[in-house]
Amino acid sequence: MGIRNTLDNNKGIKRKLLLSYLAIIIPLVAISIVSYYGRYIERRQDVLSARLVVAQVVAANFDHLIKDVVATERALGIAIEENNYSRRAASNYLSRVTGGYPVFSFDYVKANGEIFASSDPKLVGRKMNPGSVNLNDLGDGKDWLVSPMHLHENGEMGFDVVTGVWDGPELAAIVVASVDATKLDQYFTFKVPGGGYNIVDNKGMVVFQSQNPKLPFDRRDWKSQEFIMTTLAGREYTSYGMVFPVDDSFRMGAQVPIEGVGWSAGSFVPVDQVISPIFDALLRGLLLASIIALLAVILGLGLGGRIVRPITSLAEKARLIAGGDFSVDVSGIKTGDEIEELALSFNSMRLSLRDYVGELKGIVEAGEKMNLALNIPFVTHAVVNALRSYFGAEAVWFAFYHEAEKKLVIEHFWSDKDLDLTGGSMAPGEGIAGKVLMTAKPVITRDLASSEFKFKKEALEAGLDAAITLPLISGGGAIGVVGLYTPQIRMGGMTEKQISLLMALANQAAVAIENARLYEETRKSELMLRASNEDLRILNRVALDMSSGLDMEELLDKIIKNAMDLVAADIGSLGLYDEEQGKISYRYRSSIPELHVPDVIPADLGLSATVLNSRMPVATNDYRNDPRAVKEALALGVNAVATVPLLVGEHLFGIIQVASISEKVFVDSDTVLLEAVGRQAAVAIENVMLYEKERDIAEVLQNALLSAPEELPGLRFGLKYRAATEKARVGGDFYDFIDLPDGKIGIVIGDVSGKGLQAATATALAKMTIRAFAHEHDSPADVLAHANSVIKSQMTHGQFITITYLIMNPATGRFSYAIAGHPPAAILNRTTSNVRFLELGSTPLGAVDGIIYERFDDEIAVDDVVLLYTDGLLEARNNGRLFGESGISNALIDVADTDVVDMPSAILEAAARFADDKLNDDVAVVAFSLAEPEPAFSASAEDVDDRTVS
Repeated sequence: MGIRNTLDNNKGIKRKLLLSYLAIIIPLVAISIVSYYGRYIERRQDVLSARLVVAQVVAANFDHLIKDVVATERALGIAIEENNYSRRAASNYLSRVTGGYPVFSFDYVKANGEIFASSDPKLVGRKMNPGSVNLNDLGDGKDWLVSPMHLHENGEMGFDVVTGVWDGPELAAIVVASVDATKLDQYFTFKVPGGGYNIVDNKGMVVFQSQNPKLPFDRRDWKSQEFIMTTLAGREYTSYGMVFPVDDSFRMGAQVPIEGVGWSAGSFVPVDQVISPIFDALLRGLLLASIIALLAVILGLGLGGRIVRPITSLAEKARLIAGGDFSVDVSGIKTGDEIEELALSFNSMRLSLRDYVGELKGIVEAGEKMNLALNIPFVTHAVVNALRSYFGAEAVWFAFYHEAEKKLVIEHFWSDKDLDLTGGSMAPGEGIAGKVLMTAKPVITRDLASSEFKFKKEALEAGLDAAITLPLISGGGAIGVVGLYTPQIRMGGMTEKQISLLMALANQAAVAIENARLYEETRKSELMLRASNEDLRILNRVALDMSSGLDMEELLDKIIKNAMDLVAADIGSLGLYDEEQGKISYRYRSSIPELHVPDVIPADLGLSATVLNSRMPVATNDYRNDPRAVKEALALGVNAVATVPLLVGEHLFGIIQVASISEKVFVDSDTVLLEAVGRQAAVAIENVMLYEKERDIAEVLQNALLSAPEELPGLRFGLKYRAATEKARVGGDFYDFIDLPDGKIGIVIGDVSGKGLQAATATALAKMTIRAFAHEHDSPADVLAHANSVIKSQMTHGQFITITYLIMNPATGRFSYAIAGHPPAAILNRTTSNVRFLELGSTPLGAVDGIIYERFDDEIAVDDVVLLYTDGLLEARNNGRLFGESGISNALIDVADTDVVDMPSAILEAAARFADDKLNDDVAVVAFSLAEPEPAFSASAEDVDDRTVS
């Protein structure tokens, strides 16, 4: 009986031993499972967010591609239509732009459906396939469309981008870009690791799938897929798991609408690629826990009979520890054998677990504090406290990446040593911090002296000889780094567990910093929205008002009026400061009888002196008792004055001063508004001064450039130049006449892009360059080709010159010519009243290097008149209608009986009447004919004045 009781007791002890081991293992397994599950959820959400960003980037890039193609088509269509290109010239023009896009061809299609010109010679003259594009969708404000995915005539897959070319309200033609859908990856140069991206049209057909760009056409119909239906309805679609139609794989990702064309784009990655690493780690952990549990069972069953009291005590204490009581001391069990060693080991584990849980709890508490923070300093302070408390940190620094400057800058630095690295910066990839930013992986530096640490000299001098640098990762990447120094690194480094805790803390800090930034941006936006809408409206009106003219007198009056209106002042004045004379010239206005002050007063009189010396605004609401008060103002009862400087950078133009004779006082907001007006006014004054100076120089230069000879042997000729407006008289239109060997005459007419001094200097460059090469080459095409090489290297980016260069032989009536992007000359036969236009030319000078220009030859009779002109004549408008070549033809016929000398003026008057005397561009016109053999050509004084433009 006693033996059985003993056996029964032994079985109970074995069960207790087993339970005590399980009480230890189960919480650890549970913690591991929860930890891995949390990582899985976070990983899954990060991947989904990244796929959504990829989808949005693909959508934005595709929308940009369509808009880029539409803009190119619109420019091509306008150029072909307005310049009346021949079929060959138009096709060559289209071919030049084809290489920059993933297209089969660019086609110019007439309204009747005929392909007039194409970058693919095989398509010229064919009829466009009406089934691929519905032109009825054009109009009502929409001048372009994109066709659904279809099979191209060459058997390849693609879609068409169609842009209308309009003649008033009528569709004159269309430009079609046939896009090769299988080559879109040539445009989307980025790669999507671990998955692909797709583009689907508004019919649910797959346009492009990066992993299967040549997917058969019959497998591209996705319109029944839920994610396609959702995005074509205008909503984003995200999924943690779905069957992907290309390969029936289980994927997660996002699909978003492409707003501009009504299509959609998406990116999906196989789910097992995301979760497999986490599940593998979880399985390994569970296997290890299972092995430990099994060993515990075997050990408990085998040793139960020998360790009744010790194991019972150990089990009891284990239960207490499992319940979270880490104060239980397990080291008191003394058996002299493995049980005692087990108790000591268990106690060590208890201490380690206590420290780990304490650190984890501290990290959680720090994370909670950071998540509640609304500013970055609070976040960094919480991180510093956690690192000091749980890791013994003696120095902590935060460096944030600034996208605009492309720099990593140390913005927060704490140390209990004599060291401060705040403000230090480095480029991405530079030093240890720069590499951590780029790789998003932590780095432990055990020896700063031999490392790439950027500021190791300062750190070593302060006693910091090691460091840990961790990335601050939020959303799609690293926003900066956090670094710390702790003596633990020198004492054997940091354990993997500690590194994991540090990374968790860094990740929490990154999220909290991003939240703080978002809050600060939101707060600033709210403050801006709360600003006075009326003040913003008035300031906007003031800015527009002051920038609307180029007349100085008018501008100064506007500035004073706006300043008074803005702060409800009774008197306003503006003083322009002459720094050399030390005096101010005033102009003023008031709602009361005029204030009698001299036009010019010394700069040291009144509040002006304070503002001129300090360059800061000054205001007083007790003007009567102010020692700087002016007696004339006191006589009028002025009681409040505000004065602000007119500054652009360091340049002081003068002051704005407003005054009140009522009970009105000037508050801080009034001064702020006046300062804003002062800044706008100073810029406007500077612009007008610069404009007037530049205009004077340019007018002198242009008058010199527009001079013409009194006579041209063998020719009668007339000239006329008209600027678009009186205030902007200096344009880029010009003409020139060159004496050549054998009695030949070179005639040049051109148009430089832009206005003012820049246009005038470009005109001088063009005239001198063409003159130089005209004496070296007999062909006008060679002259333009050589001139283009020089002009392209000398002119600013984006500037160009259109030119017609004609070499005339008055003795025979024959001439050769070449055209660089200039409107074609017109020839009038005065006997038959017939008008014809010369050939179109090639690219303007200065636009593209290496252009070869074509030479044309022609001849005229005595009854013919050649008319050269700039595009301002063609583009005279009346309610959207252009004067155009038809207007020029009719005007030439109407003045056929007029002397050649007077024809340019008559033609220009006809264009001005057509446009209600509102020409939008400068115009230069040259007319010439062969001289009658009897009297030599001699211009009257009146004709000479007409040809010399001032």
